[in-house]
Amino acid sequence: MKRDKPNTNKIVNGDSSSKKKDSRTITRNLKDSRLILLEGVQKSMAILKELEDSTQIVNETIKDSRSLRGSINEGKGLLSTISSRVVMDQLRLFLAFTFFLLVVLYVIF
Repeated sequence: MKRDKPNTNKIVNGDSSSKKKDSRTITRNLKDSRLILLEGVQKSMAILKELEDSTQIVNETIKDSRSLRGSINEGKGLLSTISSRVVMDQLRLFLAFTFFLLVVLYVIF
């Protein structure tokens, strides 16, 4: 991309009032550009701060998730143990009731 050179002949060869006017315009434009850049930097800094805060929250959540993963796995193990014990208890109750009925039938007959 080819850049055009600014027309400096007007400033160098022009009269004093046009030089002042042009220099004021250039100065105003530079100040406006500086303010725009400053606002952009401030917005970027605010966004960076928000990103840092969000990253910290995500890292804390990941840490909590990892610490809870062990507890969850332990709970799963306990639930499976309890489930197997419930099945065994039901089987024992059924066998005990069957034995009771057989004893009652033996006494009656």
